[in-house]
Amino acid sequence: NTTTTTTVSYYYYYYICVFAVVALNDGKNYFDYESHIAHRIHNVGCRRRAIPLKDCFELQQFLKGDNKISAVVDFTSSTGELMEDALDALSGLNPDVYIFVSAGAIYDVVLESDQPLKESDSVRPSGSKRSFYASNNEFGDKMLSSEETLIARGVPYVILRAADLVGPRDTTHRWWQYQLWAEHFTTIGQGFPIPNELSAVPFSLSTGDDVAQAVVKVLQRKKINSVYNIAMEKTFTLPNLLLELCTHLKKEKSTDCDSALIPLL
Repeated sequence: NTTTTTTVSYYYYYYICVFAVVALNDGKNYFDYESHIAHRIHNVGCRRRAIPLKDCFELQQFLKGDNKISAVVDFTSSTGELMEDALDALSGLNPDVYIFVSAGAIYDVVLESDQPLKESDSVRPSGSKRSFYASNNEFGDKMLSSEETLIARGVPYVILRAADLVGPRDTTHRWWQYQLWAEHFTTIGQGFPIPNELSAVPFSLSTGDDVAQAVVKVLQRKKINSVYNIAMEKTFTLPNLLLELCTHLKKEKSTDCDSALIPLL
C-alpha cells in the first residue's frame, strides 16, 4: 500500500531518530525525504516485488554483518506470500518484535460485528462463506492473509490496523485533490459529486502521525503478541468529511459550502 508506506514511514523515521534505523525499500524518495530523513538512517535497496528478499544482494550483505535488530517494522508485506518471503529472509535476525502495519480493510472480509469494531472481530467465516466474504475486499483479504501468516510463524509480533490514511506526503494525491476542489469548486463551477449509494457509508480515518507514534510506543513498551486498531475517534461519511474540509478552508466564506455537494441519484 503506497500510501501506508510513504505517509507512515516518513513520520516513523522522524519519531525514532533516537534509534539506529535500517530502511529496506526500493530506493524511491518522495517529497522532502532527502533533506529530512535520509541522513538519519541506513538504507538497503531492494525491489522486493521484483525478486525474493533472499536474492537481494544489498540485504544479504547486511545480514552477513554482526547486527542486532531489536525490531522489524513491516509496511509492505501486503500478501501472505510477501510476508512469508520477509519472515524467511529475516529469520536469522531474531528480532524482539515484528511489527506489521496492516489495514482496517481486513474487517470487510470477516464475520459481521457490532460497531465500533474491536481487534478480536477479525474472525473469518468458515466453509463456502469464506470465499464469498473474501470477494468483498481483495486488498483486505490479502492483508488478513499476511496477518495470519505472521501469527502462524510463532515470532513475537504486534499488528497495527490503520484505517484510511490521510495527511501530508500522500502519494495517491487523493487528499490533495479533495483540498484543491474544496478551495476552488466555485471557480471550477462544480461541487463534489456524491454517489447516492456512498452518501451514508461510514468510515474511519487514521493519520500517518498517529500510526508512527503507535509504532514507537510498541518499541518502548515491548508488549508483544497484540493487535491494535489505530483510528480517529470520530466516524465520517463522505459528505460529512467534504463539508468539514470545505468549511475549514473557506472559513469566512463557509456558507459557500452549502452548495459544495452534488448528489448523484
